[in-house]
Amino acid sequence: MQISLKPRMAWPMFGALVTATLSTQVMAAGQTELGISYSSIEYVEPGVMREEGNLFGFQGRFTNYGSTFVALEVDYAFGDMDYEGSGTLQDIPNNLFEMRALFGPRLYQSTRSQLHAYAGIGQRYLSDDSSGMKTSTRTTGYTREQYYWYIPVGLNWQRSLASGWEVALRAEYDYFIAGRNYSGIDEVCGGSSGVFTQEGGKGYRFALKFTMPVSDGGGSLAIEPYYRYWDIGDSDTDYISTPRCTGPGYGYYYEPQNTSEEAGIGIRWVF
Repeated sequence: MQISLKPRMAWPMFGALVTATLSTQVMAAGQTELGISYSSIEYVEPGVMREEGNLFGFQGRFTNYGSTFVALEVDYAFGDMDYEGSGTLQDIPNNLFEMRALFGPRLYQSTRSQLHAYAGIGQRYLSDDSSGMKTSTRTTGYTREQYYWYIPVGLNWQRSLASGWEVALRAEYDYFIAGRNYSGIDEVCGGSSGVFTQEGGKGYRFALKFTMPVSDGGGSLAIEPYYRYWDIGDSDTDYISTPRCTGPGYGYYYEPQNTSEEAGIGIRWVF
């Protein structure tokens, strides 16, 4: 069994459509931010395995602070993770891609401050590729891919300071819609790969952004520490062919409950 191309393509295309639809409004009346990020991430399946490592990435932001808050956010990060479970394994290549579209009303405004509520749609994709690698106990790794689709709901507070600096604080709850996991078990066990669906979970994220002017032409630099957390429940169970790993040639498999914590910092140039 191979993972269907339809769900893997439909959501990225939907996200691209949202981005294309809103970007004209955002860029016309808002600000653009482009920059880099660095983060530390830990992924845990309690009682099963743990991975941790550091990611380097690129960030893009298009934001309009008006009577209606509109934001488009794209993050891409990559790095190596260290595994601990069936033995240990270092330097597993990982890629993390996330795309979000947010919008909502202004709840409060004063001379220097404003507060917006927002909701939107988000997609998160993670690949973890240990195919061909072996742990310290000679366990063979394989390809894993995760897709999350979720609804972010949060508050964004922004304040202009007399020095020309701006500070913004964001707190968010992520309502998990669904997840889809691809596991290349066939690379180790023969037979079929695994495709598992997850329906239960939640996430949180917090960010504190400082923006300071750095040129007479209006350019600014944004520095944003952030924290992101996911807690995802057990997936459905799939009965798949694994002739090299199970006596009868088939076995029951699922994606276990897991958590993911990421703490990092983004540094972006504001146009």
